[in-house]
Amino acid sequence: MTNPVIGAQDRAPWRWVTIPSGPVIITDASLGFHFRFAVTEAAVMEPPLNGTLGQRILIRIEQGATGYAVTAHASLGNATDFSVDTSANSVTFLDLIYNEKTGRWDLVPVLTRVRAALLYQPLDATLTALAGAPTAADKLPYFSGSDTVSTTTFTSFARTLLDDADAAAMRTTLGITSGVMTVRSVVGSDNVAAFESLIVGSGGGAATATLPGSPADNDVCEVKRNGANTVTVDRNGKNIEGAAANYDLTADLQSVTLKYDLGTTSWWAF
Repeated sequence: MTNPVIGAQDRAPWRWVTIPSGPVIITDASLGFHFRFAVTEAAVMEPPLNGTLGQRILIRIEQGATGYAVTAHASLGNATDFSVDTSANSVTFLDLIYNEKTGRWDLVPVLTRVRAALLYQPLDATLTALAGAPTAADKLPYFSGSDTVSTTTFTSFARTLLDDADAAAMRTTLGITSGVMTVRSVVGSDNVAAFESLIVGSGGGAATATLPGSPADNDVCEVKRNGANTVTVDRNGKNIEGAAANYDLTADLQSVTLKYDLGTTSWWAF
């Protein structure tokens, strides 16, 4: 039993008309420009019907995991019947022009046989790796090896930082309202300024590092002890960690970094 003639709703230039697979393949050339069918059994392809002078069509023959013999009729460009590629997962194109004088469909210029792997992206291992990476909201792909792609979390906040033009814009995004931290070393007691890292030498006795008296919101200060004796971080009228108490560095090389929160009027360690 042969397949019925199949068609489509329109003849848009790049619309593919699907041909049902079967033992006999018949195409109506008046219904489209591009035809395709998946091979599921051995078949014979008859010449397309209703060809017009100079009409050109493309027929795509797709083999699955099991390749089956497909024989094209002699009037499809050859003096005798011929077979298309039977390799598993191969794709064969028949590019045909109708010759009304001979009543034949001529191949242009020859039968083209190509594997699906040559038509699509899998030829490139890097693109294959990218295509295989799982996709989800807030995920960023990256290379974890040669042609190996993994993903990592990429939050909306991280994106607001990365789209900043420079370091100053990044500090604004992070809520840091002043410049880069400066480093200063002293021996004995001293005041620590906003955005300063103060290294206090306490080898000669206990020392005090006094915080700013009128800090701005998000000001940052760091104090580091360098010596045998305690260094006290004086709160200077503000709270530290929410409490009205100074902060002692009781071990050599111990340090504390504090950020001021105007809403709570307190320095907070981070």
